[in-house]
Amino acid sequence: MPGGERRQRLAAPPPAHAGQPGEQGRAPPAPAFPAMLLGKLWGTCSLGRCALFFGLALLLDVVGLVLLLVGIFASLDFWDFLIYTGSLILAFSLLFWIAWYTLNIEVPLEKLDL
Repeated sequence: MPGGERRQRLAAPPPAHAGQPGEQGRAPPAPAFPAMLLGKLWGTCSLGRCALFFGLALLLDVVGLVLLLVGIFASLDFWDFLIYTGSLILAFSLLFWIAWYTLNIEVPLEKLDL
């Protein structure tokens, strides 16, 4: 049907390279810098100065989550002990996450007003 083709042509957006006659479509400029993650190159990311706190927080998260999920889904007589213990361990791991984050904050000497 000729009318159906016309409707499709009218509804379709113009091609991205359509501009002035004779003008060729240009690709967007390439980024000047490699991929960045929080101001650092992807390949140079590290755990920071306090890897011990990071490891302890991660370990406590895993142990607390395992205990919590076992207490919820396993049919044991002491399920309440596992749920309470798992949630307390997860709460305690927050202290290590806060310590790791706080000790990795870098402030320039100019902003310290020493």
